[in-house]
Amino acid sequence: MARLIAAAHPAPTSPGQPGGGGRPQGARRARVHGWPSLSAWAAPDPGGQSAIEALSGFQCVVGTSVDSAWKGWALREPGVSVPCARGTRRSAGRGGKRMDVPRWTAQLDAPWRQPFGEGAGRQRFCRKVEVNFVVCQLFALLAAIWFRTYLHSSKTSSFIRHVVATLLGLYLALFCFGWYALHFLVQSGISYCIMVIIGVENMHKYCFVFALGYLTVCQITRVYIFDYGQYSADFSGPMMIITQKITSLAYEIHDGMFRKDEELTPSQRGLAVRRMPSLLEYLSYNCNFMGILAGPLCSYKDYITFIEGRSYHMTQSGEDGKEEIQYERTEPSPNVAVIQKLLVCGLSLLFHLIISKMLPVEYNIDEHFQATASWPTKVIYLYVSLLAARPKYYFAWTLADAINNAAGFGFRGYDKNGAARWDLISNLRIKQIEMSTSFKMFLDNWNIQTALWLKRVCYERASLSPTTQTFFLSAIWHGVYPGYYLTFLTGMLMTLVARAVRNNFRHYFIEPPQLKFLYDVITWIATQIAISYTVVPFVLLSVKASLMFYSSWYYSLHFACILVLLLLPVKKTQKGKSTHENVQLSRSKKFDEKDNSLGQNSFFTTNSVCNQNQEITSRHSSLKQ
Repeated sequence: MARLIAAAHPAPTSPGQPGGGGRPQGARRARVHGWPSLSAWAAPDPGGQSAIEALSGFQCVVGTSVDSAWKGWALREPGVSVPCARGTRRSAGRGGKRMDVPRWTAQLDAPWRQPFGEGAGRQRFCRKVEVNFVVCQLFALLAAIWFRTYLHSSKTSSFIRHVVATLLGLYLALFCFGWYALHFLVQSGISYCIMVIIGVENMHKYCFVFALGYLTVCQITRVYIFDYGQYSADFSGPMMIITQKITSLAYEIHDGMFRKDEELTPSQRGLAVRRMPSLLEYLSYNCNFMGILAGPLCSYKDYITFIEGRSYHMTQSGEDGKEEIQYERTEPSPNVAVIQKLLVCGLSLLFHLIISKMLPVEYNIDEHFQATASWPTKVIYLYVSLLAARPKYYFAWTLADAINNAAGFGFRGYDKNGAARWDLISNLRIKQIEMSTSFKMFLDNWNIQTALWLKRVCYERASLSPTTQTFFLSAIWHGVYPGYYLTFLTGMLMTLVARAVRNNFRHYFIEPPQLKFLYDVITWIATQIAISYTVVPFVLLSVKASLMFYSSWYYSLHFACILVLLLLPVKKTQKGKSTHENVQLSRSKKFDEKDNSLGQNSFFTTNSVCNQNQEITSRHSSLKQ
């Protein structure tokens, strides 16, 4: 159970009983750090009852004062008493003598059921880290505008742009995480040595094992040695992005310098790196100020193309269909895209600060809620509580995207109306997430760049059970909390079931439109419930709390999934080229092709699916220059 840390303040005595509106005789005022609306009266229990009565509906937690002066139990059940540990008080004199004091009662006042933190010190630390993160990201936004204005590729050399981007990134990391930021240099430096020393035939394997192993060691140290349950921004977050970049680049170098072109899929061929990056280019790619704190992941080629100012070069096939003409188009302004994304950030942050605190995911395992709530109430609260947990990710990822765009990075061509598209490295599509009608559609639009990374380094290279290996890698990469593994095991089961249901039933509901609409409504409801059910352990983190939630639902969706897999035939995933093109191919066809009218033109971007063959050819020609 979480510990309630409160500071006890002397209070004058006054008549009244706990819950009667007055102060208990001999009471002390208890103020909970980090929760201004939450207060408590602590006083000896004249009746000798070993209980604490909590009148505002709070779950049972351990209560301890900051100076270890008062200890006891608090309860989240209105009007219910439970056994209370005998309180202890440390004397004010030297030597710290301890003495027993009478058991006491407490009255808790709060407008809503809110989860207690693990202590004032932890809450202050978490707030400090979160404030540092936001301040650093806002500074990075201003630096990005300055970088694009005064260090534009047309005004300065690539060397200067690399140096400035790297130094600013390391400064932000040092400011935000202190000396823990040295982990970024150690991980990147050793990985680069592996790339240089080990031959290109096997360097991708060694880099993958080292980078992921180093990340895992840091996560184990942080979680199980320093602070279990600290679910906030910390130095392992940037290390997760750097791990993605290290492993992605290692595989791209292996593809470009060792494997033959005919062995590569079209996407691998377009991403392949044909020469070893310099140390400066490598550090700039890993530690630039635009992505050091929250990413997102981008391909090495896209980043170098941006630094060298080739993001707006286009190629067009000649009359014979072979000759290519290169020319540069006027550079579009990212200002509109940046402003739109900052507005999304503001709304997401506002939603998180106001709504998310009122709908804690932890309340899904509240004993009183489980015992009294009806099934419709449980389902609705499960959905809205997980819905309220998403805006903090919307804020962080959209702000990171806006920073990259402000620097001029992220341009992906023009849509059919001629408007510039700045979604090359976008990490999510909020509308598609909230309106997802399938498990795959949700995953394809959530943490997009991580999905691409998993596809490129694992899914399309796995020779046995690619889906299982991909989910397992995703769990290891996210961290070492048991809840992550429960989430991804459940997610793997949900993915297989969703695929089976879609393959066996969807074609019956294509026509007429009314039937298709009904199918979409039903699948939307099923998808949102399945997603919420799956990710609860990801938020709760611990095994006990996660199993408590699943048991309160009688593992119903688990059993339903197993039953579906037993009854419905499942088509095996083909390991041909068609599955290697993109994990998001269906999304790309739906949201990209209809908006892209470039014809025979293509820009230097790797995540764009428009005219992929022309893109690959133009990349090879640019490398020869």
